[in-house]
Amino acid sequence: MNRNHQKRNLNLTQWNRTTSITRILLTTCLSSFSAMGSDLPKDLTLDQALALAEQNHPNLKHAIARIEEAEGRTEQAAAFPNPELLTRMESAPFRGATGGEAEYLAGFSQAIPLGSRLSKSRIVGEKKQLSMEKSRAVTLQEVQTGVRVAFVKTLFQNRNIQVHTRIFDSATRGYQIIQKRFDAGDASQEELSRSKLEMLRNQQHLQGSKTDLNKAFLDLAAAIGDSRQNISSVSGTLETTLQVPELKTIFNNLSHHPILEQSTADIETAESQVDLAIAERKPDVNIEFLYRRIENVSVDAFDIGVRIPIPFFNQNQGQIKAAEANLKASKAATENLLNQLVRNAGILHLELEAALENTRRLSEDTLPQANTMLALAEARYSLGDANLTEILPIRREWAEGQLTYLEALHQAISAWSRLLPYLTD
Repeated sequence: MNRNHQKRNLNLTQWNRTTSITRILLTTCLSSFSAMGSDLPKDLTLDQALALAEQNHPNLKHAIARIEEAEGRTEQAAAFPNPELLTRMESAPFRGATGGEAEYLAGFSQAIPLGSRLSKSRIVGEKKQLSMEKSRAVTLQEVQTGVRVAFVKTLFQNRNIQVHTRIFDSATRGYQIIQKRFDAGDASQEELSRSKLEMLRNQQHLQGSKTDLNKAFLDLAAAIGDSRQNISSVSGTLETTLQVPELKTIFNNLSHHPILEQSTADIETAESQVDLAIAERKPDVNIEFLYRRIENVSVDAFDIGVRIPIPFFNQNQGQIKAAEANLKASKAATENLLNQLVRNAGILHLELEAALENTRRLSEDTLPQANTMLALAEARYSLGDANLTEILPIRREWAEGQLTYLEALHQAISAWSRLLPYLTD
């Protein structure tokens, strides 16, 4: 019972110590994270957001740390084995002058790698380091894409507020017109109430769009790498000259895609690991040089020895087999990755084509017609030639057209932002 009680107390002590360490680390991280938070420049531009993300994003810091880790492992892999200091007493009798009749040895032993194990180890380290550098390029591209998409979303929400403001202003003007007609006895209480309800509904939508903008600011701050940064406004426009690139050009550029280059670096690493596993079949040779003191005859002597492991049972066959299988898996993963890249590029290309065509059609055909219809209807309504029942559907169709165009523009810019990584030379 006492032993179990002591064991429980020990486990509890270890748990408390671990919890305390975890709490200290979490507090430190939160303090550092809080210190990062600050007000970003007013009217933040996309270039500024991209630069801040490259400087501060935790994923990029993590990628850089992994590169430094690979550098250290490469340096360690090329290090020559340390010599071993040896000293011992031999032939010491149990009876008599044990120390006086014993033999004393002192010297060192040095392991000498045969073949090219050290050079192969260094090459493996260099290949892993290259893979980590390619991984950082992939991370940078992902971060930049995330910033672009979040920035477009923020611009969209800015424009969304502008559109909802115009819709609310239109509904307010309609309410003011019918208020005057009601005061003059030309409109009923029902028409006045319906018009006011329409105005209040659009006011609610406007308020919701403002909330969505604040959410977009938070998403953009997170994409930059610090959710505690305070973004108050951005500068940019959704309308930009967008062209649909040829699909052939996109596919030709895939060979330069960072994620594919990283996968290729992984294949090279796997190939170097196969070479290393083959080189490790040759064992290290140990050379010993010892000074010997024979006390019972007061003679100084020396010993020289060589120890060579015989690769009889272990010829590193398991490591070679595992390395070769890993090489096959890396090649298969690269083939699958290329297949996915081609698919994703094709889908994004189709989405961009459809979004741009939809934007063009709405901008050139639908919106001008809706603007004309609304202007005519409101003119007739202000003159008393139309009633509220006729103008409300027209006003709602106009509002839906504005929002539809805005959403189509947002989809086009978003598709363009996500397609950009496939256009990098």
